[in-house]
Formats: sequence, C-alpha cells, structure tokens
Amino acid sequence: MNKTQYSTRVISGTLDLLFEETAVLLVDANAAKIGECVTLQLWDSDRFTADDLIGRVEIDVAELMGKHNEATRKVVAMRQSGTNKESGTVEYTIGFFSKLAPGSTNSATEIPQEILEKDSFKKARQSALTDLEAAVAITPPPDDFVSGILGIQLHEIRELGVIKDNMRLGHSGKGSSIKPEGEQEVESDKGLPSSYCTVMINDEPVYRTRTNAMTATPFFNATTERFIRDWKASHVCIVVRDSRMRENDPVLGMIMFK
Repeated sequence: MNKTQYSTRVISGTLDLLFEETAVLLVDANAAKIGECVTLQLWDSDRFTADDLIGRVEIDVAELMGKHNEATRKVVAMRQSGTNKESGTVEYTIGFFSKLAPGSTNSATEIPQEILEKDSFKKARQSALTDLEAAVAITPPPDDFVSGILGIQLHEIRELGVIKDNMRLGHSGKGSSIKPEGEQEVESDKGLPSSYCTVMINDEPVYRTRTNAMTATPFFNATTERFIRDWKASHVCIVVRDSRMRENDPVLGMIMFK
C-alpha cells in the first residue's frame, strides 16, 4: 500500500522461517476503488550494505473485502521483483473485518431501533453531524468485542502557557497567582510556548500533531485512528510539549484515560 506498515523481527541462520506474528492495517472503501494491494515482501537483512529483496506476494484489497469477516490461510509462491521466477513459498492468514455499528453484532451500517428511540440519542443527535456519530457517543463498547478501532480528534487548547511576573508572595511566604490590576493574558507573544501534542497508547507513542508557534490557544484539528487489541486493558495518554531548539521538549501538561 505504497509504504511499509509493519516489519517482522529478523531471523538468521535458517531457510525455513517461522514468524507467527500478527499485524493490523486500517483500510477503507477507497483502497478497493483505486485498486490498492497489500504486499508481503521478504528481505535479506544485511548489516553493512542495503537489504536485498528476495520475493513478494500481492493481495488485492477488493478481493479481501468481498469475503469480509472471514480469515483465510494460504500457501503462495513468492516471485522475484520484475521477473516470474519463484523464490520459495510463504504461508499466511489474512482477512478483512468490517466495523460494527453501535449496539449491533452483525451490521456495519444499521443502528438498532432501540438505540434510535432512546432519549439520550435524540439529545446527542442535536449536536452530532450524523446518526452514527450520535450513537457512538451514547453506546459503550460491547463486552463480547474487545478489539476495535480507536478514533481521536484533537481540537484546540485554551489558556496554555505559564504567566510570568505575576507571582506575589504573601505574608506566609507562599506564592499567589493573583493578577495585577489591568494585566491581561495574550494569545500570541514571543514568550509563549510553541506547543504540539503526542498521543500514546499503552505508553507507546503513535501520533504527533504539528507545532503551533508561540500561542496560548493552539488549534490542531488533528485526527488519528489506531487499532486497539483489548480496550478493557488499554489506556491513552495525550501529552502537550513545548518545542525547543537544541534541548529536550518540556512537558506542559497531559491527560490520561482508559
């Protein structure tokens, strides 16, 4: 699919490789419309020179979508790049699994009628763009399906930064954040942070936004989706950092949720 999505570990000293590794790729209907393929490539890892491509196998995404929610195990001969010469066989299991509508166990688009009739759905629908968005907002994930796709949209941050020269010491010696009369916070100034956000799933960084330079109200409007193997045992952390030149980026704040 035009770029590397996953790489296995390197196994040395054998011609019969056993990986037993699993990867999950997010695809949509556009991948099938434009004729995208999932490509499996076998490489010879070299320490001091460029890696050599041994063979490859291509799987049509449209064909996978035609047999959705079903995994198939295959043994296929690999072909060398640019030739029809075989270079061994590869055994793999692959399948396309569609998303389920909230509250449904067998449909990706039809929302159950009992959810559409809830008062909470009608209230959420007033601010949601679609029925699906409103249903997602009021329906918890089912206990029978622990795997799924997590979608995160980062909108903006307000009143970000450290206000300087306004800390007054009281009689007790403790700091006070009382603002001098007539002083106002500014949204853009040279002393304000250049912030960006990083998203971490189970303590592993998976996404980073662009940097908003010197502003107290950074606007991101950034969206990302990641596969979650078990939502019951996963946690998400959003960290806000200040981009610095020639030094570590300090943490301005964070939020964590399960």
